[in-house]
Amino acid sequence: TLNPVETIQILNQYFCIIEKCVSKYGGRINTFIGDEALITFDNPISERSCQNALDAAIEIIAETAQLNLKSGIGIHFGEVFCGLIGSRWYKNYGSFSC
Repeated sequence: TLNPVETIQILNQYFCIIEKCVSKYGGRINTFIGDEALITFDNPISERSCQNALDAAIEIIAETAQLNLKSGIGIHFGEVFCGLIGSRWYKNYGSFSC
């Protein structure tokens, strides 16, 4: 029921919450894809990085609920490949599960 401008405003508020929570726990936002954020915590992995991801996820859910939004969060624990991915003309920094 929202118009495009209202939708973008809410998404920007949502991403500001994600950025605040992720940076608080030492995470790095790799990219935004639609209403999704791809985030990594510490590479190589450690027990602390897993706890940081969980703490950030819990805080994101609590804070986005105040905007009357429901967040779904998936966490993958394991090694990832990080680097520039793309073509000659367009590259993006990304991370992918090994």
